[in-house]
Formats: sequence, C-alpha cells, structure tokens
Amino acid sequence: MATMLNTTRLTIRNFQAKDLDALHEMIVQYQTSAMAAYDQPWPTSREALQGVVAWFAGGDAYLAVHLKDTDQFIGFVALSPEPDENRRSFNIGYVFDAGFHGKGYATEACRALLHHAFDTLQADSVVSGTAAVNAPSRRLLEKLGFKKTGEVTVSFRTGEDGNPIEFTGYDYILSKADWSNASCSPD
Repeated sequence: MATMLNTTRLTIRNFQAKDLDALHEMIVQYQTSAMAAYDQPWPTSREALQGVVAWFAGGDAYLAVHLKDTDQFIGFVALSPEPDENRRSFNIGYVFDAGFHGKGYATEACRALLHHAFDTLQADSVVSGTAAVNAPSRRLLEKLGFKKTGEVTVSFRTGEDGNPIEFTGYDYILSKADWSNASCSPD
C-alpha cells in the first residue's frame, strides 16, 4: 500500500530508488553530528544504504520527505507499529538534513504523520523517545503534544575505549484523546 501525504510545503511519500543519493549524503552528515552518539548507528556506504532504501521502499513505515516546490529530499519520518496487545500503538521517528533544521519542516511532517496515524491507521497512541541532551527533538515532541512518561539509561554505541556510550533517554507518548483535544490541524 503506497502512502502519500501532502502538507502546505511538503510531500511525504514512500521511498524510491531516486532517494538514494540524497539519503546517503544526509546519513553521512548525520553520522558525524553530535547527536549521532544517541542513536542507532547507520551504515554510511552507498552500497549499504542502497539496501536500506530498497527495504524502506518495500513498506509504509519509512517515508521520504520532499519539498513540494522543488521535489528536494530533506529527510524522512518513520511510523512503526509497536507490539502491544491492548492497544494500537505506533512509534514515530524522524531525521532531517541539517541544512533544513529550524524551518518547521520536521513539525509539519510529523504533524501530517500523526494525522495519518490517528485518522487513517486508527492508532490509540503514538510513542517516541529522544536523548535528554537533544533539546530540539524534545521541543518538537512537546510542540506536537507528546507527554514525557519516563527516563531510561540507554546505549546504542561504544566509544573508542570499547565502553558503552550511556546517556539518559526520555520516553514520550501522545494519546488519541490528547491529540483530539489539542485540535491539531494539518499544515
């Protein structure tokens, strides 16, 4: 099933092979950023990312975000089902090219994805998480209406000394009721 979401400035759609070069450039940039230490490691070779793009393109969980006017790839959003027998829950994630930070694109894309989750997929809740030190990500989640539910110590990588890079992560949730009460409208 193909997913296509449109906002005022963005087209959010399934990945295609033509997204490979822009994704490769963005991931190489991201892996050298200070925030990369607080995320799962990404492959940085073009060949490995070609497999990632093919996998992304085969489903609806990972969606490419493009500027509507120019069709330029600027990042991606993800909406993955969470294993929960008692409710229909999804996990939202996002990565955007650093050149497009601070322009409201992540908010716009995530808001559209949340509408999709609650209206089309009939989610009961959407969860997310971010490193405590990632203030922009925390602000984004809070702007979207997410509530912090807890803190965890996590590690996704090891340092040069071979020891885990541990950090505090925050867990967040947005319920369907909170989303509906916020009267959020798509951009």
